[in-house]
Amino acid sequence: MADIVIAGGILLPIHRSNFTSAAAPVAEVFTANAPCEILEIRIHLSAAATAGTFIVTLDSGNGPAYDCVLSSTAMAAVRDIWLTNVGVTLCGAGTYGDALNFGWANDVQDEKTVGIEVVWRTP
Repeated sequence: MADIVIAGGILLPIHRSNFTSAAAPVAEVFTANAPCEILEIRIHLSAAATAGTFIVTLDSGNGPAYDCVLSSTAMAAVRDIWLTNVGVTLCGAGTYGDALNFGWANDVQDEKTVGIEVVWRTP
């Protein structure tokens, strides 16, 4: 827990989860132990990319028929991706546990270190 925000007189803790992928394909997964609201997704590369597409998807706990792409970014000359006001609520772990999947080839043309930060709060 890093910060507290006041919403309607209630203190809501803000959390940050971090992932790092170094010079390899990005295949990271964010899950939560309880329902949570995704506020921001921050992605930073060690240097500008040259190719590929960085994809952030919602992996629905209800099954593949309900999965959806939240962001798809062509990576030519991109170093940062900042998604604000994401507004996605994930169900917690268990039978209906949702997840966010992060993927990018980060192939031999790029081989960048990628930092991913998910900012979220419990409702």
